Amino acid sequence: MLLDSDIFIAIIKEEDRLKQPSLKILKAVEKRKLKNAYASVAS
Repeated sequence: MLLDSDIFIAIIKEEDRLKQPSLKILKAVEKRKLKNAYASVAS
């Protein structure tokens, strides 16, 4: 029988596993925005 705490831990682990790729995507988007900002300032 699953306990609520077991389910909660499973949810946290799932979120941790999904967090890394989403953080990488956010960082990549931020870098691209910075590059676009620099490009618009430079031109």
